[in-house]
Amino acid sequence: MSEFIPSEEQRPAIEDREQDILVSASAGSGKTAVLVQRVLGLLAKDHLNIDQLLMVTFTKEAAKNMRERLRKKLLASPDQHMREQISRLALADISTFDSFCEKLVRRYYYVIDLDPAYRLVTDAEQSLLQDQAWHQVVNDWLGGDSRQRYLRLADNFNVRPLDDKLAQIVQALDREANAQSLPNQWLASLLANYQLQPEQEITTTPYFQTLLKPLLTTQLRPVVTQLQALAEQTGLEKLQAVLDIALPMLTTMMVNGEVSGTWAELQQATDESAWGTNPRKTKQWTEQDLADVETFKALRQQIKGIHQTYLAASATQVKTLLALGKTLLTDLIAITKDYRRAYQQAKARRQMLDFGDLEHYAFAILTGRNRFTQELDPAKQSLAQKVRQELQQHYRELMIDEYQDTNRLQADLLAQIHNEEFNHYFMVGDMKQSIYRFRQADPTLFLENYQAYQDGQTSHETLDLSDNYRSMTNVTDFTNLIFKQLMDQELGEMDYDQKASLTPKAQWVLADDTTAQPTPVEMLVYNQQTGDELDDRAGEVQMIATRIKQMLAPNSPERIYDADLKAMRPIKAGDIAILARTKVLNQAISEQFSQVGIPVTMHGIENYFKATEVRTMLSLLRVLDNPYQDVPLVSTMRAPLFKYQAADQPATFGFTEPELAQLRLQVPTGNFYQVLQTMATMTVPAELDRLQAKVQAFLTFLTTLQHQAQQQSLVELIWNIYQQTGYLEYVGGMPGGVQRQANLHALYERAGAYEESSFKGLYQFIQFIEKMQRNDDDLGVAAVEKDPNTVNVMTIHGSKGLQFPIVFVAHTTGQFRNEAADFVVAAKDGVGFTVRTNLHPQVPSLPDAEIDYPVPQLATIKEIKKRQSRAEEMRLLYVALTRAEQRLIITGVVKDNWKAYQKTWGQAAVTTTPKLPLTTRLAGKSMFDWIGMTLIRQADFPGNLLEELALEEKPVVIGLGAANVKWQVYQQAQLAAEAPEQAAVIKPAAEQGELTAPQIDELTRWLTFTYPNRAATETTAFQSVSTIRDAFKTTDPDDLAMGRLNLAPQQLSPRGIYQPTEMAKPAFLQDDAHVTAAAVGTATHLVFEKLDLTLGAVDETLVSATIQQLVADQLIPAAAIAKQIDVEGIVAFYQTELGQQILQHPEQVYREVPFSLLLPGGQLFESLQPTDGPVLVHGIIDGYLATPTGWQLFDYKTDHRLTATQLEDKYDGQLALYQQALASMMQVGPSQIKTGLYSVEMREFLKN
Repeated sequence: MSEFIPSEEQRPAIEDREQDILVSASAGSGKTAVLVQRVLGLLAKDHLNIDQLLMVTFTKEAAKNMRERLRKKLLASPDQHMREQISRLALADISTFDSFCEKLVRRYYYVIDLDPAYRLVTDAEQSLLQDQAWHQVVNDWLGGDSRQRYLRLADNFNVRPLDDKLAQIVQALDREANAQSLPNQWLASLLANYQLQPEQEITTTPYFQTLLKPLLTTQLRPVVTQLQALAEQTGLEKLQAVLDIALPMLTTMMVNGEVSGTWAELQQATDESAWGTNPRKTKQWTEQDLADVETFKALRQQIKGIHQTYLAASATQVKTLLALGKTLLTDLIAITKDYRRAYQQAKARRQMLDFGDLEHYAFAILTGRNRFTQELDPAKQSLAQKVRQELQQHYRELMIDEYQDTNRLQADLLAQIHNEEFNHYFMVGDMKQSIYRFRQADPTLFLENYQAYQDGQTSHETLDLSDNYRSMTNVTDFTNLIFKQLMDQELGEMDYDQKASLTPKAQWVLADDTTAQPTPVEMLVYNQQTGDELDDRAGEVQMIATRIKQMLAPNSPERIYDADLKAMRPIKAGDIAILARTKVLNQAISEQFSQVGIPVTMHGIENYFKATEVRTMLSLLRVLDNPYQDVPLVSTMRAPLFKYQAADQPATFGFTEPELAQLRLQVPTGNFYQVLQTMATMTVPAELDRLQAKVQAFLTFLTTLQHQAQQQSLVELIWNIYQQTGYLEYVGGMPGGVQRQANLHALYERAGAYEESSFKGLYQFIQFIEKMQRNDDDLGVAAVEKDPNTVNVMTIHGSKGLQFPIVFVAHTTGQFRNEAADFVVAAKDGVGFTVRTNLHPQVPSLPDAEIDYPVPQLATIKEIKKRQSRAEEMRLLYVALTRAEQRLIITGVVKDNWKAYQKTWGQAAVTTTPKLPLTTRLAGKSMFDWIGMTLIRQADFPGNLLEELALEEKPVVIGLGAANVKWQVYQQAQLAAEAPEQAAVIKPAAEQGELTAPQIDELTRWLTFTYPNRAATETTAFQSVSTIRDAFKTTDPDDLAMGRLNLAPQQLSPRGIYQPTEMAKPAFLQDDAHVTAAAVGTATHLVFEKLDLTLGAVDETLVSATIQQLVADQLIPAAAIAKQIDVEGIVAFYQTELGQQILQHPEQVYREVPFSLLLPGGQLFESLQPTDGPVLVHGIIDGYLATPTGWQLFDYKTDHRLTATQLEDKYDGQLALYQQALASMMQVGPSQIKTGLYSVEMREFLKN
């Protein structure tokens, strides 16, 4: 790889020192390379160590890549200091915010009195703990003095009887609070916009001054300006007469460009009904008169909308709503604080933290606050100051990547470490790529610092990186063309000016020194018409598939530039990415691409619970928990989980639809489980005997699994289902079998992770899954190794930080979402909601009827959030376009609404300002809308094409200067004609004709083939001693044959491990149903291992003390297990002859000795041949004593109710194997190893 040479634009970002620096790095500007070079410069020139730098980013992958890039650079350096940094790299703070905060918490836990033995909560635990906390709070409020307050909240927000809207609102407030440095203070601040004195003028309230006034100003100012311009230019007298009434009313409320006046004055000024009627068209009107009137009507409609949305309520009604809102919000804040407290307590009882805790606790450590209340703790200030000073003096630079995705809490936390005396900020980001507001990222932090750092002070500076080293000019010019018209501070939260524009700098030089030429940006539109068989999604996907097939065709003339070859080469599937805002096209892409043979990889797909194999297993688990559920039961019956084979008949899997119908005909009433129960016992006609037998077998199948569900852990149950049904193998033979099997393995693993938490059982697991599904909170499908030469499909969010030679930006006609909720929350702007006025009949200013009446803040915050949402959508479009290196293809669907596009684009076409007017941009309903609005305004855009484009099936290249656009519309008939051929399908035998005799012979040979080494496939090459001890029951220790097992089919598990015939003790024979004999045995062995043998004696006091210490160290997991340990039996061992020898020579005693022994397979199993290969046997020897004459091997046994003979017979084989292993380790014959068992229950050492 060529050496990085920084450009003049990049050099200051690498070399500037001794000041805080904010770098605004546009897409493709080499941001990561600059970061790496700056770090290397700090190490080489400033002689810092790499662990003196704090580098935080927002994904583990980004941190990993940064660490790897630095490692390669350091390895290549000949400088001794630089080489020394390699060993420090592992200690360097190159991590995510979460990881850095966890490091602080684990290091300084004592500052906030945190038990360091905590662990991070799993997603399953977090969801269930939050549910428990909420239910606890509800019960507390209903059972205490707050009962009426809770009922008032529930009545207001839970519109329907079974609603849990109140819980969702509380959790939404909790999420927003968690992004703040002081959550409780933020919650309390929400009341500020509801403060109002009885006689106070509304326009002097915090609500008006901080929320409504700025919004009204931005909406009214451009309208008034346009009306004034219209008044100056129009020659229509009747229009001028209306304007003479309207303008004085409007201009009186605009003072110095801002809205001003009393509430009543604002209402009057925006009441357009006082303006009189619009002019009526006459024959004398010119085209200009008609255009002026239409412009006036549109502006008047905007004024009317503003009035109705924000100013329609009277002052009395506003005051009443603010008072009611304050009462409800006070209670809402109180219950949210109680919920947060209950959730914190639930985690504390279990010594758990979630990721939000890590950041808040780190902040509490640095500021000396109580970790629960966030209040300053005077007793902690000295400790907190020492921690701050230590970190400030340690870190010489605080480097924050993707700074635009930071939230307030993270910024405040870093501010505690920042100290200009010792260190400086180096922040890198791009406001245009801030697309994570839904995760509480606050892009305005970047903007605030960007503006503040341009004040001319030497202590800080801003740097702009706009040179683009990624994309061809077709991509950069097109992107600039779009965003120079769309993005500004009013909508986009920053200006797309010269500094923000992309400047193409990438080199595309071929071997002959010529330059690869860019291709036009493509706009592919599927024109769906009424009656088309393809829906809009299928049509768009088929259009994309058609275009990709054209690119990938062997004879395709299309080429892309290859930097390694310095030449143009054919396009490969791996060169292509399909990006979209959402995942709505994923299913259609997966199905259609598979049909036409386009390899595809779906990235970041969170549809795990929608996978057929997972849904099938979850249906079965639901039935095992409660069989009286028709949908899961019938799903289970239809699935290939249940195998039935009648005598002399082929096996069948599941029930067919005719069989299910026949069952319902036989038993027409009751749920389906009752149908099965009735069918199993009723008298049926002879022709239904087979169906009845099948039902009986199915019920037996269910009953067996239900019994297992009661006796086994969840993971054991799931694995047993896989083994008993063969379902894991079945899905492996289906299309996408590797992924399907990975999904089933993931279900097993996730169930295991669930049970490792504090929640147990099938019922709770099902409840957890169902809650996730109700909340549309899916998991990602299991990861499998991906083929790199496939088309990549991902969301735009998932593509952040990536780049591809060819990018399809799909589903651009998908509609933007508007905030339709009756409760909204914004970090800076507070909350708004509706009041059910029927709950307050005593208030005379509100109608006494059952209606929802919004508090004034609701409409205001909705509009603010709409603009924030549109800004985010705009940045998403920017990210999508700038992922492309060489080719950019934009796709969408136009239905019967083409005329709507013509209208909005036509309105955009007549605007003359460099930026599209704010109202026009806000009127855009999709990315496609925005793109069309910006293209049509270009002087080169042929206006007569606007109508023709919808119907033109041949590609039309529209010259727009450097940003040429190739526009093509696809109709369904055209797609059918150009559709790629489907992948080859094997024809059924009926279509291939009769088989010949040689073909029949060949098939017979295949179908009757017997693998000669089948026995070797029925056991694994890895065995534990406990499972094969019976193979070594022999009295001749020097006989290497030592007995061999007979591989009986019933003694083989489906995994191929030998299973002994003995069964585990039933629960009623165990002393404690909750403490297993195995757990007690393991604990007993641990005590034997940990006893201090150097004291000269072992008594009950020593044994008990050892047990207590093991419990305290959590090596024995429960006190209940410790109580079951036979202390006297342990002491008795050291009173035997061997025990006394051990105490006399503790230095010669070796305990818990692991071993691995490679034995010929034929020595273990009779059916294996010498050529079948060896078997690795592993185990742990309890202990042995080295003596002058040899070695004494001993093994402790805690079995109950066995005679000495039974015990010896049971473990004779195991001891023989231990004997051989120890002999092999000591390189002596087995006869020199003496063996014996010690029975803890009998207090007797049994020599072998």
